[in-house]
Amino acid sequence: MTVTTQQALTIGEAVRSKALGYAAKTGTAIDLVVVGGADAKEQFKLTPITLKTAIEANLSQEEIEGLPLPGSRWNDGGIANNNCDIFQWKDPSKDQDSKPREVSFYVTWADGTPEGARVVKEIDYCKRIGKENMKIDDIPQGWQNKYNNPKLIADRLDYLEGRRATVRGAYKEAVRLIWQMDMVNELPGCQCSIDNEGGQVLVENKTDLKKGGWKFYSIGAFLRLNPKQASEQGGSYAALKATEKREPKKTPPAAGILTLNSVQTPETMDKVGVVFHSYLDKTLATTGSADYALLLKHLTGDAGRQSILTLGGIKECIDKLFRMDTIRAVYDSEKEKLNKAA
Repeated sequence: MTVTTQQALTIGEAVRSKALGYAAKTGTAIDLVVVGGADAKEQFKLTPITLKTAIEANLSQEEIEGLPLPGSRWNDGGIANNNCDIFQWKDPSKDQDSKPREVSFYVTWADGTPEGARVVKEIDYCKRIGKENMKIDDIPQGWQNKYNNPKLIADRLDYLEGRRATVRGAYKEAVRLIWQMDMVNELPGCQCSIDNEGGQVLVENKTDLKKGGWKFYSIGAFLRLNPKQASEQGGSYAALKATEKREPKKTPPAAGILTLNSVQTPETMDKVGVVFHSYLDKTLATTGSADYALLLKHLTGDAGRQSILTLGGIKECIDKLFRMDTIRAVYDSEKEKLNKAA
């Protein structure tokens, strides 16, 4: 069985309208939590738990139960899914021959809230300003005066795209947490609850609490549990625990040897990154040095093409990380400390 293009687009219009309806209703109250969390320092930052609490406080039980499973698709199993996360949508402002694109319910919801819409609008400003033949008379003059050169615009765009990623991700993770807790609590042998103070989820053995049948999970570890698989094995506490995702054992490389698989943890990344940064920082510090000339000779030669491709890939990854508000804030704070120490 296949889902026709027309069926997919009909589903898409309905799901998109539903997402915008959630945005309109929840925008004000939940938006305050989102903005406060995105702007806050570490101890008050936006987390799936804080946003889950706000969603549950401002939506009816029926509306919460109507939230689609994050990651579910419009054609799951070849069957039309009218309550999906990922749907097909054709932008009516584009050419009629343009192809439909896949959109997320949670992206649409997040972008439709007051904070989401503000960020999306300002991203549009950044992409239009300074480009030839682009309409800019709707961009406030105060904004144009504030971001009046390419560097300021690029920095602002990076910040806004990071903030958008933070807000979009928060909505999806919060609802993933709601779904996961519901599925775990439906298992006959388990019950779970939020530990607000520790920012964790407590999972307990509902049939035998006296035997130490309980465990605290980080949000990430809890979301990696597989309650569906546990249900197929009887739904006991032990069956759920058996679905814990463990890191596979890795054979460490021989001392002094860096292999292609050496960077497999954040700790290893730190060690390699420090050495890599130290080399580049030292080499690029003096443009007339022998090391500088050697690096340029390598990069501009045939052998340097792969290096440039690798460096470009690293830059894209780093740009993606620094679009996140939390990472940008930590960098700015630590950089300021270094500058003061110098």
